[in-house]
Amino acid sequence: MASGGSAGSRRIVLVGGPYLVRSASISGPTLALTGDLNTTVSLTVIAPPNFKRVTWNGASVRVAAGVSCRGGLVGSLDLVTLPKLTGWIFKDSLPEIDPNFDDSTWTVANRTTTNSPLKPLYGDGRALYGCDYGFSTNHRNLVEEVDAKFMFPAGAVRAGDNVITIVQDNMGLNETRGTPDTNKSPRGVRGFALDSGSFGTWKVQGKVGGYTGCVERSSSDKTRGVLNEGGLFGERQGWHLPGFDTSSWMSRDLAAGLPGPSAGVGFFVTTFNLNIPTGIEAFMSFTFEDPLGQDYRLLLWVNGWMMGKRVANLGQVPQAKFPVHQGILNFRGVNTVAVALWSLTPTAVSPNLQLVLDGTLDGGVPGVATNNPSWSAVGRV
Repeated sequence: MASGGSAGSRRIVLVGGPYLVRSASISGPTLALTGDLNTTVSLTVIAPPNFKRVTWNGASVRVAAGVSCRGGLVGSLDLVTLPKLTGWIFKDSLPEIDPNFDDSTWTVANRTTTNSPLKPLYGDGRALYGCDYGFSTNHRNLVEEVDAKFMFPAGAVRAGDNVITIVQDNMGLNETRGTPDTNKSPRGVRGFALDSGSFGTWKVQGKVGGYTGCVERSSSDKTRGVLNEGGLFGERQGWHLPGFDTSSWMSRDLAAGLPGPSAGVGFFVTTFNLNIPTGIEAFMSFTFEDPLGQDYRLLLWVNGWMMGKRVANLGQVPQAKFPVHQGILNFRGVNTVAVALWSLTPTAVSPNLQLVLDGTLDGGVPGVATNNPSWSAVGRV
């Protein structure tokens, strides 16, 4: 049908009743309509009298001929049931805190200049801004060796060399306020100092390839792109991707938090099956149903795609609901969920993740193809 019909046109059709009419086409005396239903309704069509037959999503609708016709339309929705997210498995994702961790492939952070207009506040001249070393998105780790004495909890410092590991989250750039350079505020360590002694070698590691290693060069995930993952150990290994071998992981429920409890980072993974009837569009969200104010942050991946970041201890009501649509979700098959849980303090946290149904439509949405590549060792470190 021609778009933008004007008053008096004999090709204007008015349709009432359905939740959404997606298309209307004419073939001889047949008016073919496609669309979506959210309940059982009666179809009302106002059209020229030459239309003798009306179809809805390919099925004939019984109507009376005339300028206005009304037909019964059966639109009962098939029942959609969703599984519980159970069977979680767990693995620690912060091996960098081990003094014997091999950081030989990490980038040495020894630059004494920076392109940022906001220079280090203090230190020994070295700039520890992630962007100066090719790491500007999501998490990054900094490791430093030092031989000195300073105030740490009892037992934290040993004689000789000590290793400091910093896990840093990137919450995005500042808005422009006050000065033109506010939005250029760097992400990293703005200054470092010891009351006595000196720092040794600083090293930094972020996402695979950094932003200077484009997707074609790093080859870690060309489909999902460079912003899909950051610099946590599990991300660099590809633990969030479907098909990663988790056979050696331990069974642990996500709601149990990290073992201990302890501060740190851990990965939780589980799978679930969906069997959504053909022709049904189901709107689903991953929702966290746990008490407010718990000291944790987490990242959520569904079938390898980054679909949410939860900061549970900021704001009066932190975001707890993350919609995920068909195409990311496999409506008729296996789905993989991965969560990177960062417990900020050695206190118990209990992230309670549920898959919830927000609504359903019966109608003209064709099947959406999925493109969720499985894990590959290519480009992983």
